[in-house]
Amino acid sequence: MDNEESEEEAKLAEFEERVSYLGKIHAHILFWIGWDVPYTEIGTRLYDEGLIKKKWSGNTVQRELTAIYEALEFPKSMGPVSKNDMLFQYAVPAIKRLTNNDPANLHKFPLKVKPKPEDRQSVNETVDKNRQWIDKYRQYWWIPLAAVSILVLLVGVFLLGRGTAQPVATTAPTQEVVSSPTSQPSVGGLPSETIQPPLPTDTEVPINTPSPTPTSEPTFTPAPADTQSLFGLQVGDVLSDDKVTLALTKTEFYEGYDRIARKIAAISYWFDFTNHSGVTILLRVDGSNFKVADNLGVEYSCVFEDGVYIETELDKSIENGNTLQILLRCGPNQEIGDDVNEITLTVSGSEDLIESTWVVVP
Repeated sequence: MDNEESEEEAKLAEFEERVSYLGKIHAHILFWIGWDVPYTEIGTRLYDEGLIKKKWSGNTVQRELTAIYEALEFPKSMGPVSKNDMLFQYAVPAIKRLTNNDPANLHKFPLKVKPKPEDRQSVNETVDKNRQWIDKYRQYWWIPLAAVSILVLLVGVFLLGRGTAQPVATTAPTQEVVSSPTSQPSVGGLPSETIQPPLPTDTEVPINTPSPTPTSEPTFTPAPADTQSLFGLQVGDVLSDDKVTLALTKTEFYEGYDRIARKIAAISYWFDFTNHSGVTILLRVDGSNFKVADNLGVEYSCVFEDGVYIETELDKSIENGNTLQILLRCGPNQEIGDDVNEITLTVSGSEDLIESTWVVVP
């Protein structure tokens, strides 16, 4: 028992050392993750602290986890679920101990700076190469000196020759006048051939052909007002009929939920469900109405997050003009394969929901 405790304490001490090298932004993210602060809220806090110039979305904060894993020296082959477990088991307690669980101490990060050891071997190799080069070419030192001496001698001879040379008389070149073939006779008194001016070519006179007058005005058939497809919809698309409107506002990958069980959803969906039927709607749905599968055929079961509660079904009364947010958590502690390039959510089986498919690319 004592051995296990000592090993656990040694592991925590090791992670304290790793965490102490984190920069301010990564230290803030890790600290607030330990407090179960949502990723979107973490982005806002980073902006309020002046650590970033523009607010980060939840997706941006979540992508920073990859850099944190790398800074904490997590193996790249380790899956996201295993990384998340190790993060909460060692890294989060480490930063709480280093800050005394007080966010005011986060400005001190990084607590340590990693040394950059010099590569002595590469330096020695460079010095050796320079010495070898000097030893090799030292015996040829006289070659450039001789070349310069010869060059100076040649320049002196050239200048001396120019000073003693006599100027050579030159005759002015005669200018040859070329006569025009149409105005001057040729040699022998015979008239030279004259160039006949080109004969004018026949030019086509454009004929203005009157365009035919239409006998009837063209008619256009207006397209139907709502031609949006119900299949292959994406984030930001909105579906509407005479009763309700369904809009997918956001998706997230590998987001934590269920603070008691500490689960991670492979993919999460945020829908806005608006009632404009004129009457109150009683919405009753469960996981069978929201089926998720990827292009490899792997299915991801879904539950509903309703405030602090995780429900397998939803039973809500929505008055006319009101909007209900439906938050789906799909694929609990399930990893998305590397070959997955498309995840499809199929909405069906409810008279109040609009049957449709929604596609997300990981």
